[in-house]
Amino acid sequence: ITGDYTSLTQALSSFVFVPQAHANENWVIKPTISVSVAEYDVVSRSSITDATVAVISVALSAVNDAPVVAGLEPKTLLEDEANLLFTGVTLSDADTESGETSSDSQHTLVVSAESGSLAIYSKMGTSGCGDVCDQISTFDFDIGGLTVTTSENDMILVGPLAALNRAVRLLQYQPASNMYGEVQLTMAFSDAAVTTTEEVILS
Repeated sequence: ITGDYTSLTQALSSFVFVPQAHANENWVIKPTISVSVAEYDVVSRSSITDATVAVISVALSAVNDAPVVAGLEPKTLLEDEANLLFTGVTLSDADTESGETSSDSQHTLVVSAESGSLAIYSKMGTSGCGDVCDQISTFDFDIGGLTVTTSENDMILVGPLAALNRAVRLLQYQPASNMYGEVQLTMAFSDAAVTTTEEVILS
């Protein structure tokens, strides 16, 4: 930028620094901003003084991003037939490592249905899995590290994000006997500070 001191000061005051997405105090590369000022001869187009350099260190404070539930879609089921509904669901959290590899941060997933029951499909099989029976052999059944609590229409899973991502694909929904019509299912995903809730209609 070239100009007099007044215009340079005004220009600097309008600068905006945008950090890398989700960067915080744990960012490996600490950001700095360097400002260099030198007097410049407009005729010879060369500096006539040595540059004065100032380096500003930027401190970044963490902001908790809401966890994300993706791929929860409406389903059409057959009466009385159990189904694996969530094989396309992915849980993620920008404040945690990749959902497929993280093993430290604890998250909570609560799945609730207006009626019917929920269970974790825990074995390789060819029945009781609806239209995804042919995919069972590709599933990862290693969901160690999870604490699972069930009630009449709810299932609560607490554990590492990677294990939750594997477990959610094994969740089986069993409609109530002779039930037909619409049933609302709710999935609440929490990082202990922020909860994201998604709803879907089963019919």
